[in-house]
Amino acid sequence: MKIVAKALSIFIGILLAANIIAISVTPCFSLEPHNANAVWVEPASVGFGPANATVGTKFNVTVAMNITENVFTYGIGMKYDRTTLKASKAGFTKPPTSEYMTGHATTASGPIIDTSYLGNGTILVSESCSGMDFVPGPRNGTLIWVEFEFVKVPTPGQTLPFNISRYVNQGDTTVADDYLNTLTFTAHDATYTFEGPITPPPLSVTILPLSASIYVGQSVPFTSIVSGGAFPYTYQWYLDGNPVSGATSNNWTFAPIINGSYTIYLNVTDNIGATATSSNAFVTVAPPPGATRISVEPLEIRDLTMGPSSTFYVNITLANVTDLKVCEFNFTYDHSILSWIGIEVFKVQGQYPIANVILDDNAGFVWVNLNYPTAINVNAPTSIVMLHFHVEAYGETVLDLHDTHLLDSEAHAISHQELDGLFANRIRDVAVTNVVPALPYTYQGWPLPINVTVKNAGNASETFGVSVYYNDTNLIGIIPFVNLVPNAEATLTFAWNTSGVAEGNYTIKGVASTVPYEFNLTNNVYVDGIVQVLTIIHDIATTNVTTSRSWVYKGYIVQINVTAENLGNVTESFNVTAFADSNLIGLTHVTDLAPNAEVTLTFNWNTSLIAPCHNYTITANVTILPFEFNLTNNVYTDGFVEVRIVGDVDGDGRVSGLDVALAAWSFGAYGPDFLYPGSPPHPRWNPYADINDNNRIDGVDIAIITRNFGKSCSP
Repeated sequence: MKIVAKALSIFIGILLAANIIAISVTPCFSLEPHNANAVWVEPASVGFGPANATVGTKFNVTVAMNITENVFTYGIGMKYDRTTLKASKAGFTKPPTSEYMTGHATTASGPIIDTSYLGNGTILVSESCSGMDFVPGPRNGTLIWVEFEFVKVPTPGQTLPFNISRYVNQGDTTVADDYLNTLTFTAHDATYTFEGPITPPPLSVTILPLSASIYVGQSVPFTSIVSGGAFPYTYQWYLDGNPVSGATSNNWTFAPIINGSYTIYLNVTDNIGATATSSNAFVTVAPPPGATRISVEPLEIRDLTMGPSSTFYVNITLANVTDLKVCEFNFTYDHSILSWIGIEVFKVQGQYPIANVILDDNAGFVWVNLNYPTAINVNAPTSIVMLHFHVEAYGETVLDLHDTHLLDSEAHAISHQELDGLFANRIRDVAVTNVVPALPYTYQGWPLPINVTVKNAGNASETFGVSVYYNDTNLIGIIPFVNLVPNAEATLTFAWNTSGVAEGNYTIKGVASTVPYEFNLTNNVYVDGIVQVLTIIHDIATTNVTTSRSWVYKGYIVQINVTAENLGNVTESFNVTAFADSNLIGLTHVTDLAPNAEVTLTFNWNTSLIAPCHNYTITANVTILPFEFNLTNNVYTDGFVEVRIVGDVDGDGRVSGLDVALAAWSFGAYGPDFLYPGSPPHPRWNPYADINDNNRIDGVDIAIITRNFGKSCSP
């Protein structure tokens, strides 16, 4: 015990000389007592808001302890978020000691404010009674206080942890009794929450109109109604799943130059990052009214309620035609989805045409030739034929007008446009439902696996492509997926080759390619959070562990030499911890170890605190750093150290007459270096008989063996 106290006194002197011990004159007292055998941070929880979490705002936390047993020493390591908070000062709660150890002479290390962790800081402190003194239990009291200052305003909902439980009994946070036995206790962390402004109602957006039919040259003004969320809003209009350049206000006018069918929706983002997407609006665009055309009316039939056995009609219409004598067209459809059940030819301008019709429902084909007795003239769309269909199955099919011929009274061809129709009663919808990088960070050049989950939200098997991007536009890879069945999900793994990717934070986006007639385009894209690409390598390793002895008697001091190396390319500060089996030997903090440098630390293992008759495996480890490059080299295991019962000279697990005899035979013998440096040992030298470890076999050794006569490893 005196040796430990002396070592601590030397260590505290070094720390004082380096000006890294903070002494406070402000006492603190426990306000939140816990049940016995606990160490805790108080207050346990605090809700901050915009008014009391501005940059520069300061607050205090206290660490307290309630232990039922005698206490000789304690150590605390408290982790905190260094990106948001700065520990400005720290001290004991009853200077020059903690309140808990008031009335006892102590030696202390710290409190040290350690900022070596990326994203996290640490408060390190240990305090020990001097000599054979100890704090009798039970006792409840405070240990240290720490003043924190906001260096950045937290985001709404952000939590600020104060963690003392990370290395309980294995490093930072420990408590030992007057025999230096590690005590069992519960460590209670604290978590403070930034509540931010009152949570706004959910963001939602509606656009109007939801459907429109226009001609090329006309336009549709779209307006939006946004509710909820946090103002101000940002807007982005989408056309057929693609963002429209410059369409970033709450309204937008769609002015198409090509006829066809279009899907439009609006994405809104509020001031705190919440997003909402409107329902799809559908716009059908026909050629200008003045253009001669033959078309299917309506151009689209999208009705999910039209299941098998439903029926519907479509008309074939003419518009803006003069002197039409003959009209001929082919009309095809998917016969597995529809079957023809009727056709009707209409009278136009008081006359029926001579009609020739060929119907082949097995091929999904209709051919019609209409010859009017007198040439007709029509301006507004006029129906010439009606087709009646029966729905056979779910799906979608183009109602295809082709090989159309319009002839005037002199049999000259009339230039015209043909507009097809569409029937769809099937939901086609593929979605990306999750994007999960294997790690939130990677080193430049590492292949980072990214898992992308896709789902078929429709009611038909789909084949489509899945692509992944970083920072929205940089392609990582494309994987095709064949025949994903309805309502099924699948996860695809992409390997992101980060070679040449600059250091920084990147968002990951998964995209499912659109399928024809897709029902919902808003779920084809999924954006994950942040992946950090690093070029600065953080890698520390334990490269060697050696012991001064391979055997000892209980109570001997064993020197454990641990070598740690910085294999990275940036200066690091970290902890080195040594263990005998699971028993803590010691912890030492290494500050600012340069790249490619190594340091050897010596731990003095006092074996009086452990059980004899056992071979102890010696291990050492270094702190796992945030974003550590290689975790496999942080732990190093040496061989073992045998701990014997005091006086068991022959190592048979008991102290017997033979042990006394062996020591008596070696009485007076001395060990190596006894006479002069480099001198050989006495011929009768037996190191196992040197019980008091003074390099000579004397009467004290024999007396100790005799006192322990009869002791054994067996009960």
